[in-house]
Amino acid sequence: MELFKYKCPMCGGELDVNEEITVGICQYCNSTIAIPKNLGERSQMYNRAIYLRQNNEFDRAIGVYEDMLKRDNTDVEAHFGLFLSKYGIEYVEDPRTRERKPTCHRLQTRSVYADSDYKAAIEYADPMSRDVYESEAVRINAIVKRIQELAANEKPYDIFICYKETDIGDERTEDSRIAQELYQRLERKGYRVFFARKTLENQLGSEYEPVIFSAINTAKVMIVLGTKKEYFNAVWVRNEWSRYIELVAENPEKVLIPVYKNMSAYDLPDELAVFQSQDMGRLGFMEDLQDAIEKILHKGKRKRSYQADEVSMQSDPMSIERKLNNAETYITLGEKKKAEEVYQEIISEFTGDYRGWWGMFLMLTDNLNRTDISLDELQMAVKYAGNALKLVTANVLLEKQNQYNTYINEVTKLLMATMRKLFSANGKDAATAYKEKIASILSYDYRIYLEYADMISRCYTDVTDAETVLSSLYQAYSMASDAEKEEIASLCENYKRICEQKYKEFVQQEDAIAKQIQIHDQKVADNKKLIVEKKTAIEKNKSLLEEKYEKYKLYNNDISIAVVVSVLGTCFAAFETTRLGGSYEICVMVSVLAFCVLLASLYFLIHNILKKGEAQLSNEIDGITDQIEDMENICADLEQKIKVLYAEKNQIIQDRNELQSQIEYLKKYIV
Repeated sequence: MELFKYKCPMCGGELDVNEEITVGICQYCNSTIAIPKNLGERSQMYNRAIYLRQNNEFDRAIGVYEDMLKRDNTDVEAHFGLFLSKYGIEYVEDPRTRERKPTCHRLQTRSVYADSDYKAAIEYADPMSRDVYESEAVRINAIVKRIQELAANEKPYDIFICYKETDIGDERTEDSRIAQELYQRLERKGYRVFFARKTLENQLGSEYEPVIFSAINTAKVMIVLGTKKEYFNAVWVRNEWSRYIELVAENPEKVLIPVYKNMSAYDLPDELAVFQSQDMGRLGFMEDLQDAIEKILHKGKRKRSYQADEVSMQSDPMSIERKLNNAETYITLGEKKKAEEVYQEIISEFTGDYRGWWGMFLMLTDNLNRTDISLDELQMAVKYAGNALKLVTANVLLEKQNQYNTYINEVTKLLMATMRKLFSANGKDAATAYKEKIASILSYDYRIYLEYADMISRCYTDVTDAETVLSSLYQAYSMASDAEKEEIASLCENYKRICEQKYKEFVQQEDAIAKQIQIHDQKVADNKKLIVEKKTAIEKNKSLLEEKYEKYKLYNNDISIAVVVSVLGTCFAAFETTRLGGSYEICVMVSVLAFCVLLASLYFLIHNILKKGEAQLSNEIDGITDQIEDMENICADLEQKIKVLYAEKNQIIQDRNELQSQIEYLKKYIV
């Protein structure tokens, strides 16, 4: 039974689940949850979407779920996850009961039960999963109805100021101070303005959404204010302006105005870049913005494509044609700088017309002829083209899209060739860094990930490369169309063969190391046996030498007594010889004296032999002791080598097992 990693949709705890079951209970929050059927293929995408939703990045979670549904519109959990993300559902722990309860951050006007994704989830779900979804819908519907009732009692707003209140250190931002100044000016003019710092100051956190929902839905103007690029993309800031953009699409009378400071208009998120933005650092900005708001709030319905132009000025409809002609003339004359300036003017004054954006794209790419473009220039070109394609009219969309695709295809080929050169010259890390830069610019192009996977797979060195290749293949697979997936399957087949060959090599390495361990084990055993034998021999020799040494000592004692006696006898003999003076007696005394001298000589001879024997014994013992120490050191070295070999063997087994799992995964992938 194979288990897969799956995040609990309620608390985010990481679970090991079997995709064969349809409903389970989270071990962390004790919530009953539905288990997706295709975790083996999509667990990473499910977990990514759940992570984004739980961190209140609902737009990004919606994007992941929509990508999943493009590939399989019957994916039950993707439909239900999309439903939760559209309503901004976050599950919060009740401090009393520890139960996870839903909260709503993106109220909708329609009923929960009327949501198309909820209905699809119910339609495609099995009976047990359907019970889970329906019980959650009951809880969510109760919360949504209460918020809708509260929102209905709110008075309509004229203006919504969207901004970031605090920075990462929980300090008040410059944006908040600017927003407050704007709020005070607009309030003095009699407008009802939503400014979170003031509007929500007396509200409980749980009561924010009714007020925000009412303000977003009733305000005719939203001002999105920011002094840093990341502030425009902050979770709650993005949550507010993305909801308002949806309303702008439905109601042309609503106007969104991005205002920025200490940054370029090109740093705005792509979704905001299509609206006419204003620089807060420009002299007279506050007065001009107030005038523009007054015009919007006191004028009737406008066409959306010209809303942004009318916020700042009433332009002559023919002026854009003159500017386009001027830009083309400058290009003909070789005055590219001046042509760029004209296109920038068009973008600033006629943001809703695609031709200004497309003109800048053509300028950067030298009319689609320059493919050796830097990554920074490519990033700008892609942004200009992306905005143009969003605004282009239907009758020329296909033509422009084909031109753009053809150009990007040629550029991508060069980029991938450069990546391979970097890999050959500077190694994997340099190529990986380059790939990340390309992917951040052309994130939708599956070929980048496929090329990278192919490159790494051909230069396989270790299991980390296998993981890198699989990750890239997964990215490519998730982006590719059904027809393109055949190419990925082919690469998977080739890579599987490489993995299988590496697996065989790992098995061979494991066997070789096992043999080395066996040899070293035998050497250690032999040496330990020899050490025991040496120690036994030392003890035996030591005993023999000590016995011999004791005998020498006894001999030495006996001779010492004899020498003492002989010396005394010699003295006596000498005394008697002197006293008697007889010849016979002298002869005897001389003989006794000679015998005593002989005994003394023997004493010194045996004493020297004894000393030499003692020294020899000590040397022999020291020599054998040194041999034992040497052998013990050899054994210690061998045992250390065995430890190293065991570590190598365990690593090879681990790598082999990991590779085996990669091979099994590839088999599923190809199928």
